[in-house]
Amino acid sequence: MEIESETSDNMNVIVKDNTDKDDKRIHSSNNKNKNYLSVRQVLAPLSISMRICGMFHNGHEKKTINKIGELEMELFEKPKGCWKVNISQIYSTFVVFILWLNVIRMLFIFRDVASNSLDLIIKFTAIIWNVICTIQCTTVYVMCTRQRNNIWNFYNQLQSLDPETFRELLKLVRRKCVISAIITWILFLLSFFFNVYITWFTDKFDYTTVPISAKSQYVNIMKGLNTVLQFYLNAAWLFPQAFRNMMCTIIYHLFKCLNERFAKMRVTVDISSNIIIRFRKDHRVICKLLDTADQIFHVMTGCSIALYVVILCLMFYQILWNTDIADNHVLVGMYIFWVAGGLVMLGFISLGGAIVHQEVSAY
Repeated sequence: MEIESETSDNMNVIVKDNTDKDDKRIHSSNNKNKNYLSVRQVLAPLSISMRICGMFHNGHEKKTINKIGELEMELFEKPKGCWKVNISQIYSTFVVFILWLNVIRMLFIFRDVASNSLDLIIKFTAIIWNVICTIQCTTVYVMCTRQRNNIWNFYNQLQSLDPETFRELLKLVRRKCVISAIITWILFLLSFFFNVYITWFTDKFDYTTVPISAKSQYVNIMKGLNTVLQFYLNAAWLFPQAFRNMMCTIIYHLFKCLNERFAKMRVTVDISSNIIIRFRKDHRVICKLLDTADQIFHVMTGCSIALYVVILCLMFYQILWNTDIADNHVLVGMYIFWVAGGLVMLGFISLGGAIVHQEVSAY
């Protein structure tokens, strides 16, 4: 009886030890999962902002759990042949549709003969700016909708990286993303204020009410609709470029971190074949991230660079020759803000690609 009691006690101790080990392993796995899933949330401040403004949506992606060892990785994919939609997708589809209708509407500004060359340049500037905003909004919509090279592929590829290695790096990028979202919202509010001002409080930009004449009794209704359109246009002007720049920042930091790890390891230890294989694997994943980002934004980037150069030239011409704005400090501030915004936007577009290319070449 004593032997059986002792054996039973030993079995209980073994079971308890195994249970404690299992609990520790599960707790460790949960911590890994928490760190790993936070990778997908790096761009959340900007993606949520774009969702509010009707650009970013979940589409009809399918969420799956892929278990790799003790690590459960959350993946997203778009089921083939699925036509299900959700509210966010309907909302973003509606926004893209009305923005393209607005581009068609803006063509009616040439219905009346321009009184002078300056008036014609102002109208061309307005059309080009509307086209830029609409293309950028459409790009975000497409990256959430299409089957391949979408934002979900980018998230999945990002999550295939080692979470322990890039955890601190991703925290840094997350802080930058939060700051970027705050700055973008401030710029959005300023730009929206200027557009509302020229719609309601000046008569120098009568194109805002087309196709209705500025003397029509329904002009206030058209101004109200134009104000709503300006909300989405200003959001489409700023947030997609901020989102693209953050994706470039992530890729830049990943390449930089990989280069620094490789340089440090080459000095401190002998490089084995396993180390080379691991670095090649990480490099291949980051290159896939770069290719996905390029496939998403290459059309928007090319169009933006070409159109921003044109629109900046037209804006400088207006500042030099438009004497009507000299007495209105708000309009002077508006022109300075838009020219500075265009220059900064063009600079960030070029800089985003340059810094990534620098780190890619350094590997």
